[in-house]
Amino acid sequence: MNKTIRNERRKLLATWYNNFSIAVLVAGFLTPFWTIIYGTSQNTPDDATRTLGFIVCVSLGAILRYLARRTLGSLEE
Repeated sequence: MNKTIRNERRKLLATWYNNFSIAVLVAGFLTPFWTIIYGTSQNTPDDATRTLGFIVCVSLGAILRYLARRTLGSLEE
């Protein structure tokens, strides 16, 4: 496999990490608001559970973003 193909695969992987990171961050930011505003279920989570979910989503998003940057750092010239 030549260098160009390896670089393109790394770029695709970095793009996947980045897009998944955005999806996790959006879910982490919007889910607490939906449960507060709409309260669609009888078992709405308490504030501690919402906060923990938010922190987990933001942390996972940051880790995925770091993996994307690290993947791009391994591109070959």
